[in-house]
Amino acid sequence: MPDHVFARIWDLETTGRSRLSKNYDLFIGGCGSDTRAYSALRSLVKKRTSLGEVLLLDFAQRSSAIVDASERAQYDSYESIGPRIKVQSCSPLESRDMRGIGSELLGLPSGAKVALDISVLTKPYIFAVMRAISEIPGLGFVHVLYTEPGRYLHTPSGTYPFSKGPYRVVDIPGFAGRLSGPKDVLLVLLLGFEGSASKAVFEELTPAKVVPVNGFPSYLLHYKDESIVQNDPLFEQVAAIEDLQFAPAANPFETFNVLGDLKKEADQLQLSLVISPIGPKPMALGAALFCLHHPEARVVYPMPASYEGKVSTDLGKSWLYEVEFPTASLPGKSSAG
Repeated sequence: MPDHVFARIWDLETTGRSRLSKNYDLFIGGCGSDTRAYSALRSLVKKRTSLGEVLLLDFAQRSSAIVDASERAQYDSYESIGPRIKVQSCSPLESRDMRGIGSELLGLPSGAKVALDISVLTKPYIFAVMRAISEIPGLGFVHVLYTEPGRYLHTPSGTYPFSKGPYRVVDIPGFAGRLSGPKDVLLVLLLGFEGSASKAVFEELTPAKVVPVNGFPSYLLHYKDESIVQNDPLFEQVAAIEDLQFAPAANPFETFNVLGDLKKEADQLQLSLVISPIGPKPMALGAALFCLHHPEARVVYPMPASYEGKVSTDLGKSWLYEVEFPTASLPGKSSAG
């Protein structure tokens, strides 16, 4: 099981264009009212990319939170994009919906070409979809697309209300780790802008050690210290700032590599590795890939009471990640496929 991987990442506006396939058997994305929600899908359609099936995950709590007419129009705008689209209603708060994602992928041919847009997926679903995709027979890699927001929406007081508490800390289905491991925990917090979420995870697990990982460099210079500022309540409670580590917010492979080093530290300290992916979605992607290779790692998430409908506006950079699933490396698979 590798502890480090090479970065396979391209800017979609430049070198990434030539890396895209001319056809995909399946495109998976999410519904949303953010400007970036359907940006990747529209781009593929404009390039005349052949799409066998398009599956969009429609999160009920997000949809029901929309009250503005223009936001509703943006949310429903996938209907005018072009290809035949299947919309799957699901709840980010229900584990049975996450477990059921695999059934949506039944019938795909061996070695299917898959494109996954994580831009507006909830983080638990990034893990659920990655596991489901990894179980497609003969799959060598998947193209993961991500569009950064131009800016996040925030309150006049400077907070980022992406979701509403209270938080319920839960295991992400399929990533519960191994029960036979050490009871004491090394908790890795992939920091986001919701400091109360990180604090909830810490208080639930009471770990022996906490290692926060900040997404730096950030998408934009303006956000470079925002995660640290927003998590100040956690740092006041525990001296975790001394163990602060960094991984580029838009590079999942560097998150994978940081987690590889932290796994070695956890093993040396005889602690179980627990990861909470609260921050940027590419970092969650890196954590999901790491945990597929290292099933002994446990993943927990602070599930909120509800989600906001729209959390960002405008478009930032778009990225292509070529994520490999080596058949011999994934748990539950043999080299014979």
